[in-house]
Amino acid sequence: MDKKAANLAFHHSERLKSNLFLISAALERLASLKPEEVAGGREVSKAVFLALGTEINMARRYVEPTDMSAIETGLSGVEAAVQSQQYQEAREQLGRTFSAVTSVSNKYIGLLMEEGLV
Repeated sequence: MDKKAANLAFHHSERLKSNLFLISAALERLASLKPEEVAGGREVSKAVFLALGTEINMARRYVEPTDMSAIETGLSGVEAAVQSQQYQEAREQLGRTFSAVTSVSNKYIGLLMEEGLV
């Protein structure tokens, strides 16, 4: 992988990680909603996951397909758990997804470090 591609892949993996932090905060708030607020919270969460799809599409252009597949599978699991109000499962799946994204970021930062760019 050339330096430019590694830099772009690292950049997009870090953007995904930032979005996962936002999802984590939203998930914590969603889990604390009153029963009459849950339906609205789930609708908002659907919109958040839809917006995250844009980030996924951009990252897909630079991050290796096997890495993206693991990330997308994890996010699908988080979204499904949220929609079924299984918030503990959503947190656990989000943790696994964070791990996958962090591993991807580390791989690309390693390549940049080898080139003396960081």
